Amino acid sequence: MKKVPYLELHAVHTCNLSCAGCSHYSQHHVGGVVSLIELADWCTDWKNKIEPESIVVLGGEPTLHPELPQFILSLQEYWPKSKITLRTNGFFIHKHLDLRKVLTETNSILEVNCHSNEEDYLEKFFGILEHIQSWWDVRIELKNTFGGAVHKDWALRYHGAGSEMKPFNEGVPRQSWNHCIARDCVTLFEGRLWKCPPIAYLQLLPRYFPLSKEWDPYLAYRGIGPDCSTQELNDFFKKEDESICGMCPSRAIPYDKGNPLKNKSYPR
Repeated sequence: MKKVPYLELHAVHTCNLSCAGCSHYSQHHVGGVVSLIELADWCTDWKNKIEPESIVVLGGEPTLHPELPQFILSLQEYWPKSKITLRTNGFFIHKHLDLRKVLTETNSILEVNCHSNEEDYLEKFFGILEHIQSWWDVRIELKNTFGGAVHKDWALRYHGAGSEMKPFNEGVPRQSWNHCIARDCVTLFEGRLWKCPPIAYLQLLPRYFPLSKEWDPYLAYRGIGPDCSTQELNDFFKKEDESICGMCPSRAIPYDKGNPLKNKSYPR
């Protein structure tokens, strides 16, 4: 079995927020919930091939999952030695009455992210903090809050949105990889391992609206399946830049994500 440092997966592909330029394309509100049956299929295929040190459950927005506590419990059953982190904007934590108990029982981390400094957003965010302030038995990490610009590392990953989206195609994938903050974020999606979230969840978009032909080389990427050999698996994790890295910019381009409560969304 191959030990891997990090693995992430969506519990839900869509999100209640619309952050412009989201690297998971969640402002397009495509895809849906990853069912417990799907999760079982994915994990069963990989549980004897990889052992992640850390697993991050995110989205989209994972607290939109109606069975989120069971989703976390299921993950622990497949990888009992892995440290699980739930990464969320927190808006629907209050709907999961068993979440605190499950996070405690599984020794999981609750990571709550703030996505705006706008007054209307912060009003809702402070309500989330009030709800979890007594969760002394859960390890809670607050990200992008207090003492700095929200998401100071938020950067442009593609041009436009919706059917007008375009990849960068600058022809220097090594430089793109060097500047990629997701280069270590191996993603479990539809039973396969993908190099990063942008290449994995790109697959969702043309199921709901047409994309330019410029995306075809990136949509052709399929990651690696559980039927891979040990050598193929080792090569997958050793590989650094690939041609697909060229879809993203070769330099960090700071980008204002706007107010995620008011931004235009791109519904299916």
